[in-house]
Amino acid sequence: IIIKKMRKLFQIFFSTVLLLSYTGLAADTDYSDPTDPNIWGGDCQTGNSQSPINIVSSSAFSCGLEQIRLSFFDGEEVLDSSGQAQTAPFPGLNIAVVNQDDRYLTYSSLQYHFHQPSEHELDGVRGDAEIHFVHTLNDLQEVDQTLAVVGFLFEIDNSVTTDLFDQINFFNESGSSDTANFNSAFADILADAGFYFYLGSLTTPGCDEIVNWYVHDEFLPIRQANFDKLVANLNNGQANSRPVQDLEGRVITHLTPECNSNEVIITAKAKEQSSS
Repeated sequence: IIIKKMRKLFQIFFSTVLLLSYTGLAADTDYSDPTDPNIWGGDCQTGNSQSPINIVSSSAFSCGLEQIRLSFFDGEEVLDSSGQAQTAPFPGLNIAVVNQDDRYLTYSSLQYHFHQPSEHELDGVRGDAEIHFVHTLNDLQEVDQTLAVVGFLFEIDNSVTTDLFDQINFFNESGSSDTANFNSAFADILADAGFYFYLGSLTTPGCDEIVNWYVHDEFLPIRQANFDKLVANLNNGQANSRPVQDLEGRVITHLTPECNSNEVIITAKAKEQSSS
């Protein structure tokens, strides 16, 4: 038992180290040619459970053993004041899941970041942008998926008067603190939300296959003005998205509120007290 716990602690430590490299994203990732093995080697070239993917809705299984519960902190989160949208620490979202093996797992969020254009595709359509909420496994359990990522895709839509980016100042360039309530901002989005679940990888080198992916099943609107601001504050205005990868026979499950055995729930959670 002790050996298993030590092995698991090492696994979580190793995934955290990988995650720290993941947070670098556009700042130190060469997107000039992600298909070049001299640039993106390792599992990026040899893996068989790679991300992102094109999610074909007609091929996804409806319902299953998997469940997901999103729990946002219902309060003000401090936003990054650097004006850089590529990576920001974010402890305000927990998720609890039942995985494909009917095991209950909990993950705590570490950070969120953006890609433009989107990395995932929905029925062959690539969004204009995508946000990833990255989580790390809480429990000392023997599972390969020590990270969980929740993704939301955006498409430019000027028919809306406001969007998520008007409610949350992701590009706070003031140099001073700003706050936002993510629970309130996402409440309407997640009221009847569905997610596509699949097993995949990080989308930056070395593309380690340790991720439970949960991709929102609809495009969210982003106004052109806010998209332009995102581009200006992300990767020096250059694209930072990996191309879609082969599915390689993996199963995609569509989790919706209508599934009898599934729950896609947004709840408020209490802010954890600091130990310091």
